[in-house]
Amino acid sequence: MPRKARKLSSCGVYHIMIRGINRMTIFNDDADNLNFLHILDFCADENFIIMAYCLMGNHLHLLAKDCNDSLQHMMKAIGVRSVAYYNRRYQRTGPLFQGRYKSQPVTTKGYFLRVLRYIHRNPVAAGMVQDMQDYPWSSYIAVSYTHLTLPTKLEV
Repeated sequence: MPRKARKLSSCGVYHIMIRGINRMTIFNDDADNLNFLHILDFCADENFIIMAYCLMGNHLHLLAKDCNDSLQHMMKAIGVRSVAYYNRRYQRTGPLFQGRYKSQPVTTKGYFLRVLRYIHRNPVAAGMVQDMQDYPWSSYIAVSYTHLTLPTKLEV
């Protein structure tokens, strides 16, 4: 049976989720988290912008803007680099991620703000920290909610 086609965002903004295979921990320590952030930084460019992220041990969330219909290529590049690093570091073989990444189109300003809040509140909801600003592996501190510029083309 063929896979279901991804829903495309009219404005190119997506909430992306990736989980470790068998819900396995994929971010074991600071080095794993830092390496993944370096991979994101390396892969992102003016056509694929990471607007928010949260690395959560066995999964991660991204809020990204894809300006050039390159989502699948960017996610492949991120995935290939992540798996190569992880398998080399932990002397293992095989897939790291459970299935393909999930992506939900973000098309309204209200949904954009809900997704942004959801991503940053994830560590609080999981009981990892009391306050969002205390979690080191999310973009919460880097995102200024008071001066947030919403992507253009989002519906009201």
